[in-house]
Amino acid sequence: MKKEKIFLKTSFLSGILASCFGFCMAGMTGLSRGMYPMAVFVMIILIGLLLMGIAVRGAPDEKSPRISWKEIVMVLFLFINPLMAGILGFYFAAFLVIAGISWLITPVKTGKALAGVLGYSLLVTAGAFAVFTLGLKIVTPSGILF
Repeated sequence: MKKEKIFLKTSFLSGILASCFGFCMAGMTGLSRGMYPMAVFVMIILIGLLLMGIAVRGAPDEKSPRISWKEIVMVLFLFINPLMAGILGFYFAAFLVIAGISWLITPVKTGKALAGVLGYSLLVTAGAFAVFTLGLKIVTPSGILF
């Protein structure tokens, strides 16, 4: 029986990244922001552990797909987001991350597509601000803008 390389499976790597992201966010926010964000981060950690478990128990003949550079950059955006949120503010950092990831997955890179990506990112960020800050009164990290 051929020994499989468990660390190269996409679901195992996704589980590691999800768990690390959950730990990173939980460590940065702590309980100072309330129970709601901490519960979300604990769920992200548990989902990551579940993905790792599924990969370990997966079929031995499963092929290991390649991970593209775009996927790596998107994951880096997610890890950089909490660091930027402390400096730039939660919503401005979220706008940059949403715009960056959206631009990466846009198939045709034109000026019109860029305007669409920026408009979409602004709409999502404004919607998040309206729901979380104005509606639910959740305190988010402030930065250079507000």
